[in-house]
Amino acid sequence: MTLGLPDSDPPPVYDSHTMTEPKKEDGTTSGAEPRYIYYHIYAPDGAIPSNSPFDSTKPFVGRIPARSVPPPHTVTTLKRCFVKKENIADPAESRTALYHNLYAHRPLDNLAKLAILGPGHANGTTPQTAFALVFVEELTAEENTRVRALESGENIEVNPEYLYYHLFTQFDEDTSATRFHPNEPALGRVEKIRISPPHTAATTKRCIAKAEGKPICAYAGQLFADIAADTVMANSAYISLIRNDCAGSTADKPLVLVQPERGPGFYTIPIQVISPGKSWGSFKPELGTLLYTDGVPDSLRGNVGRRLYKCSSTCGSKTFDGCKRSPILVADFSSYVMLF
Repeated sequence: MTLGLPDSDPPPVYDSHTMTEPKKEDGTTSGAEPRYIYYHIYAPDGAIPSNSPFDSTKPFVGRIPARSVPPPHTVTTLKRCFVKKENIADPAESRTALYHNLYAHRPLDNLAKLAILGPGHANGTTPQTAFALVFVEELTAEENTRVRALESGENIEVNPEYLYYHLFTQFDEDTSATRFHPNEPALGRVEKIRISPPHTAATTKRCIAKAEGKPICAYAGQLFADIAADTVMANSAYISLIRNDCAGSTADKPLVLVQPERGPGFYTIPIQVISPGKSWGSFKPELGTLLYTDGVPDSLRGNVGRRLYKCSSTCGSKTFDGCKRSPILVADFSSYVMLF
């Protein structure tokens, strides 16, 4: 994710109006225009600008020559080529998942074969059919620093498509950091291309939370399809961004994001288990388990010098004293990490 070296052969001038390119089908014919494989790259909270975009009007699209992909042409092989081009560390091919395109519901199997040199417009051979390489875990601090160095106000596509949202607190409208109309300060928007696949309520909240600078919204925010909706969208609910009539596709019918209440007794601050720790009664948190805390140390338990927090688990498969959201006491806060 640092600036990389250009392709060994200068690419042909790209015509953003026609959105097509001449291709050589076998990857070896002398004198023919080279064939390229295009891709997007995403962190869990949204798009990352490519460190070597082929077109300044498409900062989130990278590409590699098809001839540079060694056999066998599988998902694993292609991921290796993408991460090398973007200078990402993924030695076991376990940090990233590859999607056929931006709108795919699920990632490809690592062993799946890909016809990247076949005839016609196969997946990835044009910018509009680009693959999507998505991190399945959080970026490291060093990687986040590199991403921030690539990000700028100029990372906007020509004629972007937006997803609109209406921002609320528990009590009133809030002022959006992405507001674009002086008379509608609670109305915000994000470019659709910035939302990480798969396009679910969860990934949409993460992208909005990043844009708003409010990470808590990614975990504890409530997303509604519109202002009249009666039920909260499940995190797994798919939002078909490719459709022009999807929820939030217009400014007059935005999604609605309600921010969680914070304070003593409101278990809305997420923490994650980063070491197995000890058991508390019948409960032993597993590595990676998400918990909610109100962030208020419990000083009434007689454990002087230890940071104790009341927490609730977000894992629906576990119960605590017969109640899925019964507060429990977790000790040794060094075994956990705040997610914002």
